[in-house]
Amino acid sequence: MSTSRSLARRGIVVARRLSNPGGRLPRRAYAHCFIEEDGVHSRLHLHHFYSMFLPDVTEPVDAHVRVFDAGGRVLGDVSRQLAPFTSLTLPVAGVLAELGSTATLGTVAVDVDPGEAYAKRLVESGPDGAMTQSPFWMGYYDAGGSVAYVHSIDQYYGEAFGVGRLGSLTFRSRWHRGGPWTSKRLIDAQDLRRVDAYLVNHSPAAGRTTIRWVTHPDSRTVVERTASVPAHGAIRVSVAAGDLVAAGGAVQKIRLEVDGLLTENGKPYVMVRYGEGPFSLHHG
Repeated sequence: MSTSRSLARRGIVVARRLSNPGGRLPRRAYAHCFIEEDGVHSRLHLHHFYSMFLPDVTEPVDAHVRVFDAGGRVLGDVSRQLAPFTSLTLPVAGVLAELGSTATLGTVAVDVDPGEAYAKRLVESGPDGAMTQSPFWMGYYDAGGSVAYVHSIDQYYGEAFGVGRLGSLTFRSRWHRGGPWTSKRLIDAQDLRRVDAYLVNHSPAAGRTTIRWVTHPDSRTVVERTASVPAHGAIRVSVAAGDLVAAGGAVQKIRLEVDGLLTENGKPYVMVRYGEGPFSLHHG
């Protein structure tokens, strides 16, 4: 390790100790894309994971959900209490209604607060400078029986929880832009009705990138969009059957490219529909 990097890390350690003199437990949230359009709905799958590690502590915890629209605007926060060893399925449509919003696309960040009892035990048993994270699953479904689940892809960057305003700045995750990315999945074009790429900006700053659907193996551009994605916002770039016809020539397979991911692991969600059949969804 270089001297400059070593000094920088020591500086971070000192700053964290000064900003958190009480030794409270810092928490980092995770984020997901929500979809409430074209018959597709989303639901958060929350769980009391602290009780799995400390089964002798029998306190409920609070799951805090922060919601952003596609433009990165904060729509509001809701909280739900979870009893030990339980989980909760929380429909995003209900959360949006609670916040008085009609947003159809955006992001949600989840922070599960362990409360004093769990936090104290975690600090006592964990290594010096330990932090917790709040991973969760997002489910997607429609009235036709399509169901898909995606695990946490990347963190909610910008702040940490549980340590006050100054501590939030020193304990927040460091992030940087990802480089060019190409999906390893080839999507069959035969009978393709539509394919959607949803790209989330997990970072606290707007980022500009280009999303491109190309044919395989000859890399002809089918659809391309360059956009500035707001902090914690999301965009959709779609290919419909008509776009494949307009591309010219026979198109057998297509693949997705992003000129620069907005965070290191911020790979797109991809939803595929064939004919009148169910949708499938994956990321990366």
